[in-house]
Amino acid sequence: MAAYLYILYSEKLNKFDVGSTIDINRRIAEHNRGKGKFTKTGLPWELKYKEVFAELIDARRRELFIKNKKAEDLLRNLLAQWDKYFFHYINFFVKIKNQFF
Repeated sequence: MAAYLYILYSEKLNKFDVGSTIDINRRIAEHNRGKGKFTKTGLPWELKYKEVFAELIDARRRELFIKNKKAEDLLRNLLAQWDKYFFHYINFFVKIKNQFF
């Protein structure tokens, strides 16, 4: 039995939802009926991407991989913003120091 990894998009929320299932049409319909707390706030959901797997466990592994990568990217972005802020902060004090010394 085939299994699917899917990525849905809500234009209303400007967010993606990543999941896995053995019945992709049923799962998309459930999202668009607002079955879940999160998904009902973003109606309608549009399928943007899917991958097909022989086993559900493989689709779930891929789902977790993507979700972990998403969290990893978020942390990288936060750290990059902090580095940028810290760099500007240091430059500000260097400029002030150079004006007075």
